[in-house]
Amino acid sequence: MNGNYQNFMMLGYYRNVLNFVFFNEALIVCSIFSFGNENAWKNGVDLDEVFKRTCYLSELLKREEVIKVRFTINDRPYFDSVIAFMLS
Repeated sequence: MNGNYQNFMMLGYYRNVLNFVFFNEALIVCSIFSFGNENAWKNGVDLDEVFKRTCYLSELLKREEVIKVRFTINDRPYFDSVIAFMLS
């Protein structure tokens, strides 16, 4: 093993084939928690601000996952449909 764990980390990264399935939902959850865990649960968050933060994360991570539809500032209906899916 010689203490070189980089190869194991890369194998673990590519091994999980379900990353892309809930990638967009994960971006939304990260955006919600960026307001602070307690604040988000107790006071709620502004959906317009969540949308902006989610689009920012989507742009930041655009090369991490190959997915069909990404969040963009020009496609608010897709964001709203994902939120509706998460609520259901």
